[in-house]
Amino acid sequence: MGGDIMQDLKNEIIDIIKEQVEFEEDINTEDNLKDIGINSLKNVMIVAAIEEKYNFEFDLASLDPAKLITVEDIIKLTEKNIY
Repeated sequence: MGGDIMQDLKNEIIDIIKEQVEFEEDINTEDNLKDIGINSLKNVMIVAAIEEKYNFEFDLASLDPAKLITVEDIIKLTEKNIY
């Protein structure tokens, strides 16, 4: 996978997350989801937005909140499902 494609995906996922939170600072891949205001409802909304944008459905088992801690975790899970 090309670096540009991966960077585009990362930026698109971060944009989806930004739409769901009221976080004044830049969002980085290392950010903890809870620290930037992602609760369980917002997490579901983010997942739904990603599924709609990329036309796929996450496997429910892969959406374990204990494994989705950071923005990077969401990006990697999305990559795994679309590439």
